[in-house]
Amino acid sequence: MHIIFSTIIKWEEIYKNQSKEDNDLISECNYTKELINILDILIVPIATLMNGAMKTLDLLQHLPWANFKLYTKKNFIMSPLLEKIEDILDKLNDPSLSCDDKSTNCSKFEILHKFFKSIMEDLQYEINTFCKFVPYNSNYLWNECIQEYRAFNNQGVQLIFFEFLTKKIKDYIRKTIIEKYFQLGFKFDPITEETFIPTPEELIELEEYSLKKTMSQLNVILQYPGWKNLNDLISIEYHKKKYYLESLIETPTHKEICEQQIRALTVYLGCTYAKVIKIIFSIIINWQKMYKEGINLINRCIYTEELINTIAIFIDPLATMLKGAMDTLDLLHHLPWAKFKMYHRKFYMMSPFLDNIGNIFDKLNDPSLSCNGKSTNSSKFEIVNSFSNKIITELDFETDTYCNFIPYDANYLWNQWVEEYRAINNHGVKLIFFEFLTRKIKDYIKRVIVEKYFKLGFNLDPITQETFIATPKELYELDLELKINK
Repeated sequence: MHIIFSTIIKWEEIYKNQSKEDNDLISECNYTKELINILDILIVPIATLMNGAMKTLDLLQHLPWANFKLYTKKNFIMSPLLEKIEDILDKLNDPSLSCDDKSTNCSKFEILHKFFKSIMEDLQYEINTFCKFVPYNSNYLWNECIQEYRAFNNQGVQLIFFEFLTKKIKDYIRKTIIEKYFQLGFKFDPITEETFIPTPEELIELEEYSLKKTMSQLNVILQYPGWKNLNDLISIEYHKKKYYLESLIETPTHKEICEQQIRALTVYLGCTYAKVIKIIFSIIINWQKMYKEGINLINRCIYTEELINTIAIFIDPLATMLKGAMDTLDLLHHLPWAKFKMYHRKFYMMSPFLDNIGNIFDKLNDPSLSCNGKSTNSSKFEIVNSFSNKIITELDFETDTYCNFIPYDANYLWNQWVEEYRAINNHGVKLIFFEFLTRKIKDYIKRVIVEKYFKLGFNLDPITQETFIATPKELYELDLELKINK
């Protein structure tokens, strides 16, 4: 609640200051309506669930706090505050109030402002009285949202801020409900709107329902046509057992092998993506070799910046999507690898490598570096070269453990493109090589995204950059869009 209301207060400050500067009552009214909507559909429901969880746990005590919560010495931490959040809508729904009533302090905007201030004061008192937290920044969600929003704007994606922020708050609340309500053993009766702790029998039923839901999701994803078209591997090996694609994509899924199937499919997908990444970085290494020999320092600087730009615009987003696909498949398992990927015995194949591709920019953005630092190995050119070779080495180690590929040459695309470039030049068409190569990389990555992401049933939320399993209807719409854009 501290994080949620810190975010809301920051949001409120922006709109309050903007309204004063513009003297724009309409914008203030629209903002107020949006804020009330967020309270209604997101914040009040999570407050209800949290309050229900606390009361349900409290009622296991023979003298529950809830029975004497009005007495100071038996203060029922947080529960009255959560009820206060639930009750705010009664005040805001008073028909005599208006968001544009500036003549009194009874406007909806002022009620919200006082309410948020009161909640934060009460929260701070509760926290100081009872809680010793691991240090955290209550504005971290707000700061994260601002950074992401600016990044989208810098890439030319124009978003309406309160729609973007509403979605981010919704995702945060949804994650909180799953991890800090359902996964703590609490359940919600949608008819009585009460929280309860399931009996062992109900728990078995819930586990069976969860397994059925997982099987249903797996069956949905395996209906997508791209799985049958994967042709990079003979087999994969996991826990000393070989798996072949034909058996892994059989539907309907049987409950006895469902989780084993998810594990093996995740490894299979990791091997498939490993080949893609190896081919891309083999191209980069060959590209660097060409420009390292017989090129002046100015052109090497220009080339290095072009290469970094290519990684930022094409390769890093691809890595994000491939990692998202693996994580989404992995999360169907009741013990996802992602939750314990730091442990050697449960090493999460490929996902850390895909995560690391974006990390290269932390090094490249070091202001002390320059593309022409020939006297040291810390130049941007050398960092890209060292990073690319390290990726290839680690990929080889990783794939030797799990993947039995159909034999291939990692340099085949590079060789093919060099021949194509020479053929075009021989016909009198003069092209700048890195422009030609950039376009070829872009086309290859676009093809990979279509064939080994979208056509496997994965889709991307453009705002949160998170992967989810698409519905058959979304697949049809995607196919239609791809045909139109060809």
